[in-house]
Amino acid sequence: MVDITLGERLRLLREKKDWTQKQAANIFGITNGALSNYERNKRTPDVHTLKKFAEVYNTSIDYLLGNTNINPNSPRIGENYNYTGIENIIGFDCLRLLYEIGELDEDEQELMALLLEGIKARKCITKNKKIEKR
Repeated sequence: MVDITLGERLRLLREKKDWTQKQAANIFGITNGALSNYERNKRTPDVHTLKKFAEVYNTSIDYLLGNTNINPNSPRIGENYNYTGIENIIGFDCLRLLYEIGELDEDEQELMALLLEGIKARKCITKNKKIEKR
């Protein structure tokens, strides 16, 4: 699991909304300096502010604090979802299925790798056919 700090999560969630620090600070009722300190991990927000972050960013306090890397209210699974672009790669339906399946055991991981290798091979063949037609 990649460790992403509270500050980094706050910054990523703010940027996902295309808000400046000043805009976000106004929404949260805090100063721009306070938000900057939270995002740079110089200060830790109090419980009330954490709750406000979770509500506005439509996520959980557990996600913000790094107790889980799964944002429970992500788009399609919620809103403001960002899983480093994996949804754009595999599509929402596949991502949803992966979440429903949960953690894969070693055999299932091997099976998934074989499936992905098959898809990769198919893409190569398709790409080569397109090149040959030119």
